[in-house]
Amino acid sequence: MRKAMAFLVMAGVLAAAPAMASGKGSIRVDVNSDTAVAGQKLPAGTYTISWKSEGEATKVVFKSGRTKIEAQAKLEQRESASAYDAVVSRGANGSKAVAEVRVEGKKDVLVF
Repeated sequence: MRKAMAFLVMAGVLAAAPAMASGKGSIRVDVNSDTAVAGQKLPAGTYTISWKSEGEATKVVFKSGRTKIEAQAKLEQRESASAYDAVVSRGANGSKAVAEVRVEGKKDVLVF
């Protein structure tokens, strides 16, 4: 009986692991043109983007050299996984802002 119970507990932990793993992570990505995030200028360059979910909120940090910008995002799941890492900006006439961060091979998307 104990072995069966231990197996069920372990199976539950393993099944939950992918969901927990998607709540934090980091990627390195090129931002090809100046944009904005959280109302702050995000100059073009190579950034390490890291995130950690706590409940409904997800804290996201964009870091490159001395530039460090923190923002809040929502972690959403899409029907299909992203084909590549990407920062998606939207807007026109110099008012572009980060709308999403996509992670290669993941259905999770950070939405701003």
